Amino acid sequence: MSHKKCQSISCDVASCSFNDTLENSCTLSAIKVTPKMNCATEDIDESMCASYKSRALVDR
Repeated sequence: MSHKKCQSISCDVASCSFNDTLENSCTLSAIKVTPKMNCATEDIDESMCASYKSRALVDR
């Protein structure tokens, strides 16, 4: 199933260099979501965006 033309990535992580803070969206066309190590809570904190890049590191 492919919905690539209709999808968008909402993001509120202002510290990420890919975050458009005005639109609360990710500027990447795709992201990678990975499980956190040693975390099996079956809750929202069990995964994270592996495409994250700190805005502070990019601005240096």
